[in-house]
Amino acid sequence: MKHKMLQTAKNQYTESAHLFFQESAIRINEKMTNMDIFQSVLNFAIGMERLLKGIIFSINPTYILVTPEFNHSLRVLYKDKIINNNERDSILANTPTADVITFKNSLLRAAEISRATQKNKNRLFGLSNLRDIIVHNDLDWIDKAKASLLMKRDFYFILLDFSDEIGIPRKDLFGNNEDRIREISKLYQEDRANLLRIKLEEYEKKWNSISRNQEIINQMRARTDELLESVRRYETTCPACNQSAVLFAEADYIVDLENAEKLVAGEFVRLIRCEFCGLRISDEIELDELGYGKSFNPYVDEFDDDIPF
Repeated sequence: MKHKMLQTAKNQYTESAHLFFQESAIRINEKMTNMDIFQSVLNFAIGMERLLKGIIFSINPTYILVTPEFNHSLRVLYKDKIINNNERDSILANTPTADVITFKNSLLRAAEISRATQKNKNRLFGLSNLRDIIVHNDLDWIDKAKASLLMKRDFYFILLDFSDEIGIPRKDLFGNNEDRIREISKLYQEDRANLLRIKLEEYEKKWNSISRNQEIINQMRARTDELLESVRRYETTCPACNQSAVLFAEADYIVDLENAEKLVAGEFVRLIRCEFCGLRISDEIELDELGYGKSFNPYVDEFDDDIPF
């Protein structure tokens, strides 16, 4: 006897993300007002969170749930498939938890399966932070110049990466604004790889100028060791001078409702700091260019070979 396979729950996340991108595109212009900045960032963040969840959902719908266990997820995702309506005899939760993971949790998970996400991970982390400030904090806290630049320079090309990967038509992403947004974005493009290369070479020269002074080297080593004593700081190799540097990370959490615990879901790189040559890199674009968008697990003894630190 043949059985009909259960249909996967409808992926409304991917289907609806473009609505918010189009709203962002409308607001982007050369002389953005504060409200243009706030609204474009908010809609970009909402659209990206939905798109990231859609990517995860397409692999397994339960991966976006805070409580993915069967007794909750069946009622949340496949309610119409349930045939046992007697709650007393059912193993299913009477009041299932339908909460979904956060933007940053979604970013961490999508980066494991999406090259577009991994490529733009730090920029999207910055977008998430901007969104949080707008929603939760004094608006004076937001770096308006940074937010405006993100929308003018990066919005278009980030969405192109996802369009190429997922196959979303550009018309859906930008509406009737693609040509206008592309021309604005072109004005702000730089040869990022070459600019970063020049920066690294400058710090390499600084290291070479002092590399034979053992007393200074010992002091730098001591400062590096001191920095590494703090939580969420890890040793890495400086991309400029190849000496030991310190990676500053920020954790994101997920709540285990069943055990009332807050667990580390993953970590984002916030800063690369080298005491030997003085290099400091915190810009999201530069971190992405160096490959620090790749996920890492600081809780294992050895990192994977393709992780650049």
